[in-house]
Amino acid sequence: MRPRYNQLVAKIRQYSRWRRIAMQALLGLLLLCTVGIAALITHQRSKALAAPLGQTHSAGPLIMKMPIGWTVIDIRHLGWLETIAREPPRNGQERIITVMQRRGVNLDTRQYLAGFIGGPMRAVEELNFLGETGYLVTVGGRVRVGTGQEIPPVLLAGAVLKNDLALIVKLEGEGVEGPSSRRLMRQFIASLQRATPPRRQ
Repeated sequence: MRPRYNQLVAKIRQYSRWRRIAMQALLGLLLLCTVGIAALITHQRSKALAAPLGQTHSAGPLIMKMPIGWTVIDIRHLGWLETIAREPPRNGQERIITVMQRRGVNLDTRQYLAGFIGGPMRAVEELNFLGETGYLVTVGGRVRVGTGQEIPPVLLAGAVLKNDLALIVKLEGEGVEGPSSRRLMRQFIASLQRATPPRRQ
């Protein structure tokens, strides 16, 4: 009886071992599927938020390339020349790029941005603005104290150029904190050109 009992125990142990291996393999497969689906969703979302630049627009001393298919208008408001580009709405959501230009600013870029924002800056990234140093930051994205109202996040970039021209570029709307929106801002700022040479000091 004892040898048969030992053989039965050995078979049960062997069966349990293979069962554990099969379950581990199944869990690994499920994990891979989950990661793959998440990567596919992220890719599709990034593709949907891609906005290739193409249409050339002139405003004041600047020439810029706007996203293809976006509506562009120029307005003057409180001393600013503003160029506003609106994305065609998708599912009730849209993104807006606003380029603001103002002459006669005598502050450096960091001082000017701090005063313009009026609050803390997050995710500060240095950028090249027409050959000069500017910064890309995230503002908002927090709850206003006292009201509980959420302040939507905005990507904001700016620089004060040597000819006292202050430039502010804002991106508002869907997915502004994601990598696709930061990539769009970098590409847009890289597309800026001077329509006329800067005034000599």
